[in-house]
Amino acid sequence: MDFLIYRKRFTIVIIISFFLGFFLCSYENAILGKYTITNRISDEDLSNIKSQTTSSSNSRASGTKYIEADLINMSIKTYIGQKEIGNYKIVSKGKPESYYETPAGEFRIKQKDNNRYSSIGHVYMPYAMHFYGNFFVHGIPYYSNGVRVSSNYSGGCIRVDDKDMKSLYDFSDIGTIIRISNSAITSQKEMSLSNEQLKNMSAVLLSLEVINQEKTVKFSTSTIKYKDLNYYIANNIPEARAILVNKLGESYYQSLIIERLRSMGIQSDLESMSEYEKIKYLEHIENNKKYVLSYFKETQ
Repeated sequence: MDFLIYRKRFTIVIIISFFLGFFLCSYENAILGKYTITNRISDEDLSNIKSQTTSSSNSRASGTKYIEADLINMSIKTYIGQKEIGNYKIVSKGKPESYYETPAGEFRIKQKDNNRYSSIGHVYMPYAMHFYGNFFVHGIPYYSNGVRVSSNYSGGCIRVDDKDMKSLYDFSDIGTIIRISNSAITSQKEMSLSNEQLKNMSAVLLSLEVINQEKTVKFSTSTIKYKDLNYYIANNIPEARAILVNKLGESYYQSLIIERLRSMGIQSDLESMSEYEKIKYLEHIENNKKYVLSYFKETQ
């Protein structure tokens, strides 16, 4: 008799579990709709990204090659350990407090091209070295007719005279560390961010540094530019952030978020950042990428 009762209860539990699972799956698809993302980053790939960090002290002590770019004094230097190898002048950088401001932090050289064509600026960039998002260190760009670009500010890249850039290019390898400083830390304000605000701010930062902001995107019933989509992300509209993630693919999106946190010296992920790390994150934005905050003024 007891056996029959237990079997009956077990059968009921199985049936309830089946329908509950079906309901939750259907609910998730209904909520996410066309923004459902399927290309999840693997644990192995995520682990590799997280481990690719090198502290400043380690590289100086170990004799590692690295580059330091000072956007305040407009100089860029090369080192092997503590020994300075070269010292060059930066000709131009991204305009401060604009959406194309040059990002600060610690990065690595990802790619090198003797002469790369920019699909954003429609110019050729001699001795181009890619370090993050849409950003490169390169020589003086020129148009297809040979005329050199003469603007005071770049579109966010670091420009160096061709002769000096050739020396930088020859010095650097794929993986060489480049540290970019934009200002001294001046913020002493007590600040705080919720996890959702942190996610939205990181999404806006990523959009500004990786996506051509003049490009258009379909949002709701309108066609808007990415620089306007950022306002919706800042105002915590899930569909807006989902469009950005869908554009990049979740794996690439997550890897860029982690890479940007590591460039600021933050070792945690967005979901596990301590209050101290959140303050450090905000100080970095305030001192190096203040334009991001313009999207959040009306949301605070």
